[in-house]
Amino acid sequence: MISKILLLTFLASGAFAHSTPDSSTYVAGAVEYEKIRHWTEPHREAEENLAEYTKIILAPETKDVDILVFPESSLNNLESAVFVPDPQLKVNPCESKDYFDVIIKNVSCAARKSKKYVLINLTEKANCDPKSDKNCPETKLKRFNTNVVFDREGIVVSMYRKVNLFGETGISRPEKPESIPFETDFGVTFGQFICFDLMFELPAVQLVRDGVKDFLYPTMWFSELPFLTAVQAQQGWAFKNSVNFIASGASFPTVGSTGTGIYHGKSGALTAVMNFLGSNKVYIAEIPKKQSTNHEFLPEIKYFDPMDMLKLKLKRDQLDVYNTSIVNFSQTNQNHEICSEKFCCKFDLDTEILETSPDSPFYIYRIAAYDGIRTFDGFADGAVKVCGVIACTDDSLKSCGTRHQVPVHDKLKFNSIKIRTSYKKDDNILFMPSTLDAAIMPFESKDYGYEEKSGENGEIQIFMELKESKTDLLTFAIYSRNFEKDPKE
Repeated sequence: MISKILLLTFLASGAFAHSTPDSSTYVAGAVEYEKIRHWTEPHREAEENLAEYTKIILAPETKDVDILVFPESSLNNLESAVFVPDPQLKVNPCESKDYFDVIIKNVSCAARKSKKYVLINLTEKANCDPKSDKNCPETKLKRFNTNVVFDREGIVVSMYRKVNLFGETGISRPEKPESIPFETDFGVTFGQFICFDLMFELPAVQLVRDGVKDFLYPTMWFSELPFLTAVQAQQGWAFKNSVNFIASGASFPTVGSTGTGIYHGKSGALTAVMNFLGSNKVYIAEIPKKQSTNHEFLPEIKYFDPMDMLKLKLKRDQLDVYNTSIVNFSQTNQNHEICSEKFCCKFDLDTEILETSPDSPFYIYRIAAYDGIRTFDGFADGAVKVCGVIACTDDSLKSCGTRHQVPVHDKLKFNSIKIRTSYKKDDNILFMPSTLDAAIMPFESKDYGYEEKSGENGEIQIFMELKESKTDLLTFAIYSRNFEKDPKE
């Protein structure tokens, strides 16, 4: 059963004609998809997932979509890898008399029949020569984690091979990072990258620097408290870079994978979900082509009960190396400065203790600062700078980034939070806002402010402020990736 969550404006106005270069908006669909798995029958697995993909592309619910994005690693696998035609050849597999794998041919035909752009992510295989490629295996075949984009006629117009791998046994890294933007017939140029790429400079940040304003992002994200759950990270990245961001998440909650959304820069999510259950849904939104904070959106955000969300597996950051201090709620108005090495964070807090049962569990909070290296599950290391307020289940640091396993009473309330820090203008750092509530969803963008201003001595001052009081706060932070301090390969 395919269903969709739409903007109320989309529901009210009825069907859209396809976007044109003169249109002020376009319609995008992001698919949250639970892969059909046959662990010992890889080709059957690919065939059945392909059949479901085709149904979604051709479904009446997606007929008005201009561009449809499927998630990472939810179609085929190493054993059923396929060859992909070079986009420069402008091949139409649906019409071509040449042989193409059934995945490429069927998606091409479905895109052509439905007259929409379609992005799929698959396991690709490609020939290599051991004489010129020292990493070429004995089989003379490499396998890549690859995006393939088809246009409305079914032509392969773009592809991208994932650069920043998260383990991924048997998958090769391309020789050089290469994500080439592609143009559409409705006047929008898209960049693309995949999952873990979000944490790195290449190709994601470089595409922003090159002027790309619209992004397609398939992912199978493994969410982590307190700063890097899926929708939280997606919204923060789109907000900081003021871009349209169409994120399609693989649905595999037992390993922590979920998270789909469509974002309009600093306006935040137009539609988004974090789900504790496996699901197949298409999330659709009408997206303004130009960035503006003057639009009045009625976002459709799916929230689940925090107790249900305990069923979603979440990892924990390495918080034990952070410099932290417990927030004392007996002081209504308080000011703090906390540093990690020479990186300092200033906090202005307006807090309140609510009347609750003394036996009811509640969250205790710490302010935290960190400037250093972290590991991403041992698959890569990266430098981060962080200023934040984080929730803990007791007064120990090891309890931070975990959740109460029973219903929680709202005992402590933040009326406002102000965080300030700075960095050198020439530093190669990507700062972004990071917020999270007990339902494992970020705050709506109207609930907080984030601003970077040029200061003295070549510094950039960062200001982040909570504008709406919160009792269900898990994270309120300025989070960054410090690319120039990343360990060298």
